[in-house]
Amino acid sequence: FLTIPIFTRILTTAEYGVVNTYTSAVAIASFVVGLSLQNAINGIIKEDKFDFKQYQSAVMTLSFLFFVIMAVFAYGFKILFLKDISDIVFIAGIIQSYATFVIAFVSIEWRLYNRYIGYTLLNVLPSLLAILVSIWAIGQLDSEKYLGRIVPTMLIQTIAALGCMIYIWCRGKKFFSIAMWKTALAYCLPLIMHTISLLILEQSDRIMVASISGLSEAGIYGFTHSFALAIQVVFVALDNVWASTFVTSMKNKLSAEDINKKAESFTEIYTLFVIGFIFVSPELVKLMADKDYWSGIVYIPLFVLASYVNLIYTFPVNNEYYESQTKSMAKVSLLAAVINIALNFIVIPFAGGAGAAFTTLLTYIFLFFVHWRNSKKLNKDLFPLVLFKNTSLLVLVAVAIYYLLFNLWIARWILIAVFTVVYVWKLYKKYIKTV
Repeated sequence: FLTIPIFTRILTTAEYGVVNTYTSAVAIASFVVGLSLQNAINGIIKEDKFDFKQYQSAVMTLSFLFFVIMAVFAYGFKILFLKDISDIVFIAGIIQSYATFVIAFVSIEWRLYNRYIGYTLLNVLPSLLAILVSIWAIGQLDSEKYLGRIVPTMLIQTIAALGCMIYIWCRGKKFFSIAMWKTALAYCLPLIMHTISLLILEQSDRIMVASISGLSEAGIYGFTHSFALAIQVVFVALDNVWASTFVTSMKNKLSAEDINKKAESFTEIYTLFVIGFIFVSPELVKLMADKDYWSGIVYIPLFVLASYVNLIYTFPVNNEYYESQTKSMAKVSLLAAVINIALNFIVIPFAGGAGAAFTTLLTYIFLFFVHWRNSKKLNKDLFPLVLFKNTSLLVLVAVAIYYLLFNLWIARWILIAVFTVVYVWKLYKKYIKTV
């Protein structure tokens, strides 16, 4: 988020579009080359079937072997069918996709076991260093400046990933185990389709906007999407805490009522950030990017609303994860990805990025309701819809006000200031003063 005003000024909209398209492709590929095995830890979290450190070490070996095979086949496919793609970009994408997987592998473990200092350092330091080196590298290039962003990021993430692999292998000292591999694959293979489908849902719109509307439109769309994802900083923080909170609550057999109260508090906190971000976003965009990017301001609320739906979607999904319902999760996510792509083909040709943002929002709403229904089959008392009624209404009203007061920034800022004071006071009386 903080890099947006930098890279939108040193890259053209077309070059920024290339970087965004590359980033989307890497995100999707990271789950293929690693067989989604970063989630293997969830498969043994309810039982002590194996030594945890040995299990993680053996699973890392399995992922590396599969990556080597996939890399060879992918490059052969590129030589035969994708000759127009630069070798540098393609090879960087393959390597970075596995590096992304490895970092996620360690991050998920540290998140579940509340090692937040290590988790934060692993995710922040490589990104920060990649930004600094990329700025320098872009300044050294006269053409194809997108390589100045792609190559340094790949190299730095790869170094971080190598460190993670050495850490996992030295700690566990287990490189081969058919039993461990079978357990991991049984849990994770269905998640490949689930995770890839979600990534396609999130990332395919950028690729489709680029192919249908052009790289310049994709650059604007990618910028707007990246800007709106700033709210994801709060989402990721809450989701990380919720994941461990939910698992602990289920293991300790807390009542559904107690778990629902915790979920409600998480939703109410996120709602405050969502509404505040919506109201001040136009002015922030104008501060952070040139006028070439301002046309994307009108559909920022769609991205932010999708982020809110994504948060409440995680409650039933975490329940499905805990109960190992990975096969049903994969089916639902695949269906959602197909629906989103089909809608994009219909809408993008005449509505461009705004159409892609709207179809993504609709698909997230579909995902929430289907996963909520599946979760109710596992535990009918968890996460009733009434839990999200008030916050959902508040967010929808905020979106409506955003468009009504779009050109009246003073009114919007005064309104959000008043709302924040009142809302925080209500949360204070509800969760602190009553304790």
